[in-house]
Amino acid sequence: MKFGLIAVVLALSTGTAVQAQDTQNAAPVAAPAKDKPVCRREEETGSVVAKRVCHTKAEWAAMDAEADRTRNLDWTHNNRVR
Repeated sequence: MKFGLIAVVLALSTGTAVQAQDTQNAAPVAAPAKDKPVCRREEETGSVVAKRVCHTKAEWAAMDAEADRTRNLDWTHNNRVR
């Protein structure tokens, strides 16, 4: 989970550096609205209290895609013909 979050942050930060260079050369335009955070409740193993976690829609999509990819890898690894 931490690796996936780090990958998302790095991917988003490299894109903003390129955008910053492009906007310096372009005519001034109204700043785009930031994505509103979307919060989810996540249950931790061994805890009765759920934890509230907030990220943007893009971050949630990236984390969900990584979780799906990992789940598919685990499934194919455990169910291969021997």
